[in-house]
Amino acid sequence: MLAMNQQGPFVLAARVVITVLGWTFFFVSSALLFPVAFVLWIVTLSFDRNLVVQHLFTCWWAALYIWCHPGWRLRIEGRDKLPWRGAAVLVANHQSQVDALVAFALFRPFKPVSKTVVQLIPFIGWNMMMNRYITLSRGERKSVAKMADDCRYWLRRGMPVMMYPEGTRSPDGEIKEFKNGAFTLAVEENCPVIPIVIDGTRDALAKNSGLLSLRADVRAWVLDPIRPDSEELAPAGSHPRDRAAALKQRVRETMIRHLASVRSGSSEIASRVTA
Repeated sequence: MLAMNQQGPFVLAARVVITVLGWTFFFVSSALLFPVAFVLWIVTLSFDRNLVVQHLFTCWWAALYIWCHPGWRLRIEGRDKLPWRGAAVLVANHQSQVDALVAFALFRPFKPVSKTVVQLIPFIGWNMMMNRYITLSRGERKSVAKMADDCRYWLRRGMPVMMYPEGTRSPDGEIKEFKNGAFTLAVEENCPVIPIVIDGTRDALAKNSGLLSLRADVRAWVLDPIRPDSEELAPAGSHPRDRAAALKQRVRETMIRHLASVRSGSSEIASRVTA
């Protein structure tokens, strides 16, 4: 994406207009859709203890913001690899706040881990609390411990959890080092890790910016599950800490290779078109 000072005045003006309209739509629609979510929560709570119906409505609500942007395009591959039920740790790379919208657009049950401060956002945060999504205050040990306990609770109920193991958004779109939490959980609960590679969201909304882009080609790929008990990772009887470290390395390398592969393929196609 071009830097602000590299954009012409008309492009910049168009981005300002689309940004004002986009954020206005976001807040107005949130105010209108939250009462619907609240009624749905009341109606389904007695028989939907995992709040799957509520979550799927939230998926539609979130995906709406991608669908309604006239210049944004979203393509998802491998959605069928995600379970409708069963413990799994979903991990995705993190480029932008738009990543959360892409994750919800997968339309599969999961409990995402997000910053506690997000729950303070009117309507959006309240809906998160109704969904019983998992929260984390970064840097607070008690919050980290509670987050891990909440993840275990949902995994043992057969509900996948979703985490961004980089811990923060990548400033350049490349996959950074992973933290241990997601992989320790997968080893402890002996459930698969399902990598999800996201690309193009940084072009839609860059880190530390509220300015929306005019165009963005956003893609997501759900990769094959990787089991923590595989002997390809570590010999049988390996210490759980070593197995978690090997799992983390395997998942990260797999995601990096896939991202590099699809980007090189896109570059080749673009060069053929312009030749």
